[in-house]
Amino acid sequence: MKNIKKMYISFLLCIVMVFAMTTSVLSASADTLKVTDKVSEVKKNESYSENKGQSLQTAFANKSISSCEFIYNLDDFADYIYVEFKGGGYAIFSKNTMEMMEYSMEGSLPLSDSTDKYYYAGPSNYLQKANNKFINAITKEEIGITEIEAKTFSEQIRNVINYDKTCAINVDVNNNNIREVVSNFLHSEKDVSLNDKAPDIDTTHLIRPAVGTGNLIPNYRYFAVNPLHGKNENGIYGNGNTGTCGAVAAQILLGYNNYYNDRRIIENRFLNGYDDVSNSVKYPERNPNLCTDPMSMTALTLGTRSEDTGANSFYSKVITSIMEPNTSSASIKEVYSGIKRILNEHLSIDDYEIYYQFRGWVFGYAPVSSEPIKSELNAGRPLIISLSKHLGATNHQVVGYGYQDFTYPANGGTYSGYVVHFGWRGDNCVWVNSSWCKGYISLKMNHKHNYNEVGTIPGTTRTEYKCNTCSHRTDAAINMSANDRYIERKVSLPNIYGNNYQDYYVSFRTSGNKLFQTFGEYDLKMYLFDSDNKQLAYDDDSGFDLNALFSYTVEADTPYVLRVEAYDTENMGISKIGITPASVAYSTYESIQSIYNNEIISFNANVNTTKVFCFTSQSFGYYRISTVSNDGIDGYLYLIDPESLNDCIFDDDSAGNLQALIEDYLEANKTYFLVVSTHNITVQSGNLQLSIRKIY
Repeated sequence: MKNIKKMYISFLLCIVMVFAMTTSVLSASADTLKVTDKVSEVKKNESYSENKGQSLQTAFANKSISSCEFIYNLDDFADYIYVEFKGGGYAIFSKNTMEMMEYSMEGSLPLSDSTDKYYYAGPSNYLQKANNKFINAITKEEIGITEIEAKTFSEQIRNVINYDKTCAINVDVNNNNIREVVSNFLHSEKDVSLNDKAPDIDTTHLIRPAVGTGNLIPNYRYFAVNPLHGKNENGIYGNGNTGTCGAVAAQILLGYNNYYNDRRIIENRFLNGYDDVSNSVKYPERNPNLCTDPMSMTALTLGTRSEDTGANSFYSKVITSIMEPNTSSASIKEVYSGIKRILNEHLSIDDYEIYYQFRGWVFGYAPVSSEPIKSELNAGRPLIISLSKHLGATNHQVVGYGYQDFTYPANGGTYSGYVVHFGWRGDNCVWVNSSWCKGYISLKMNHKHNYNEVGTIPGTTRTEYKCNTCSHRTDAAINMSANDRYIERKVSLPNIYGNNYQDYYVSFRTSGNKLFQTFGEYDLKMYLFDSDNKQLAYDDDSGFDLNALFSYTVEADTPYVLRVEAYDTENMGISKIGITPASVAYSTYESIQSIYNNEIISFNANVNTTKVFCFTSQSFGYYRISTVSNDGIDGYLYLIDPESLNDCIFDDDSAGNLQALIEDYLEANKTYFLVVSTHNITVQSGNLQLSIRKIY
């Protein structure tokens, strides 16, 4: 952490004086610098009626307080209330507005019991005093700041936090224990100076998340696992735990995008399991490209090599790409430029889009707008967030992967905060107030996976698929070719990651209507998202029984995400999804056309579709289903039992003369799903006659 310079404080004093007279134009006057390789309009937040990501639970609903105490601003005013929860977790509130500054559902602040006062200068800046000197509680570094500087700094923080907040201060936490304990604390006879007396606050209510605003990116578990990353020890870059936060944030962000979006970003030698002596991967189970299960999610498979130095340390590579030797910090621009240098080693400029923004100082401090940050998070993309030097005496850069808004219900005023990986091991889920945010770096990868089937994953019933271009691996991929008539996949819920949903990477060689549905005995929901996590289609119970079904017109060679989600996670198991390019866009299973014996079905190769039907057997028995053609059209059949998890039955030429034949036992009064098509739906046109009869 750099000492605050007197020259800079003199300038800051002038700024504060002007700020006091011009707060009405603060936001409009703040200097904004934007840099981008590919200029694109930042999308506004979009609202959808259904799932966009994983919503956060109501803050502290299951927590109870173990202690409350005041935390001081640098001028010894008790501006904050620190609440610590039983079993771990904490929150910091502004005393004057009860606005939450930051919280974590785990851990506590690194404060020592050897002092009577604790000081707060923003996220990551938890201070104490020793010999009348401020000490950073995390780094143990002494901070050189005079009494005048401390007073100026504190006043500026109060101006920012209280700026444009004229709303009432009675907000709610949905937890009776918290209400009671904090109320008693604020109204107790605590020994504080006159300036530290508790304000007149309606402590029946403290804080409540705004309904529907909490959101985590779909792949948030990457950060929950806490991937292996920079150690911040003994290197020539930075000093102890300080100075390298930008490089650590870049390492985590690049690791995330390498794991999910483009495996070309990081070479094998920078991934865990690599042996420098043999120049090969010695421990393949630590490497995401070589581990047995392609979906392995451990700190090793998700992380990158993090030795302080060494040619094969990704941590060292990121630092040397971002920072000059023997320097102690990196700006947003330096981190942005370093990330570009790393990406450009293996990718073209068309493979990614990178953008950064930061706020400057004109007439005071104004945080960066939350709209573009939320837009990135709504699109399912994590990003680097820079916390203000002016509100914390140092730059600290973190990786954001969610947000949660809070509201003052008395008049509807709302403020935002971000869910971040703080960069230090264990601090992987912390909420920080958006007022601390002065800038961000966003990264969008443009590579589209093109998967081939590899085979069954050893020891499982799942199948591995690998991208032909970047070698990304998954057990959930569907590339529907131009001549695919019907595709199905097994779904395991809750899946191996503990989710109650499974996401499939899906693409189609031809555009047009596709019929999506789930099969099996469980109650399932189904979503279709575009590559920006925008919801395109959704259904709950329109399929067979409690299954999901919808039709959607897709674009060719465009990536989609198909999500299958359990309505109830209890007693879940294996289910199945099926997709076919149906000629009719059906909205319910019951509305699918019923087939009648010896019905004539016409096909047009220009449409590239199949015909789908439902057939209800009147009695149990052995049935013969076949196609007949008088003009040499090659027929194809699929028979799907909507309750069964077995693979569908299909046939091409068993009836002779290029005709399809399926013979099987059918249950009484059950409605089966049939897909009828030509062998090559892109070429063959003509008529097929479908025959169904019970043999015995």
